Amino acid sequence: MIKKCLTIVCLHVLALLALLTTIPAAQAAVEINAASESVLQSIKGIGAARAKLIISERDKNGPYRDAEDLAERVRGLNQKSITRLEAQGLVFGNAKDAITPPAPQRNGIAQPSTPSH
Repeated sequence: MIKKCLTIVCLHVLALLALLTTIPAAQAAVEINAASESVLQSIKGIGAARAKLIISERDKNGPYRDAEDLAERVRGLNQKSITRLEAQGLVFGNAKDAITPPAPQRNGIAQPSTPSH
């Protein structure tokens, strides 16, 4: 009797685990104007080369205003591909749950950012 109950419980646990693995995990937003190269690469569809292009263009010409601005400035991106990236968590502007790189630290203490002139 106990063996039968344990078998039933185990089957239910396995079924629950199988169900949980099919549910996609909630993805945090990635703010394009604050994200590091490695954070950008966490978005499906942005590899190392594209992340470098995005950051290089952002460093040269300032933050991206919106998806259209990104498509105009980064070779290889169009509105359709950007729509897919947005579905993966890419955002423009300050998103409440956006991933941003940590503040620079020296000796374990966060350093204030200095504006570039």
